[in-house]
Amino acid sequence: MSAFSEAALEKKLSELSNSQQSVQTLSLWLIHHRKHSRPIVTVWERELRKVKLMKVVRSTLEECYLFGKKDLFMKMMY
Repeated sequence: MSAFSEAALEKKLSELSNSQQSVQTLSLWLIHHRKHSRPIVTVWERELRKVKLMKVVRSTLEECYLFGKKDLFMKMMY
């Protein structure tokens, strides 16, 4: 098994697929590195903030579209 680092965990999370095997493999890797639980949870919290931000972005863009302002933020993003 590969050594633990926050960078290694972030890479594994970025490569994670929706397959059961992918999820289980990462879960087992995390259990193997359980002595690093504090940095693991720190990375989880950081990644969850990104997910929350993406939900806000998506909701904002959907609301703009519904109110006929679909290009309001899109022009700024690209």
